[in-house]
Amino acid sequence: MVEDLLVQTLGPIFGGRIYPDAAEGDTPMPFATFQQVGGDSPVFMDGALPDKQNARMQVTVWARGRAQASALISAVQAALCAAPVYATPLGAPVSRRDDETGFKGAEQDFSVWYAP
Repeated sequence: MVEDLLVQTLGPIFGGRIYPDAAEGDTPMPFATFQQVGGDSPVFMDGALPDKQNARMQVTVWARGRAQASALISAVQAALCAAPVYATPLGAPVSRRDDETGFKGAEQDFSVWYAP
């Protein structure tokens, strides 16, 4: 599953603090969340399906400061674009800020092809 691939690939960057969808409010920082926000769904002209699936995965990192958030999203991009994932970034990172906590974040989307 693509979720397992992201946890295995990004877990070491965050000391295992990588979560699908959302993290608990008391999660130590830094941490990351991810969710599938679409993807390509190709079908061959003969109606056959490919042996790989695609997911557009959105990764959001959270830290106490902007510099750390920026460094972490760069580490995420380096990890996902390298072997064995070979993801493709779909745009540059976007800065985030949580108004309630003041935490700084960064978010980026990646196209990931994987074997189901």
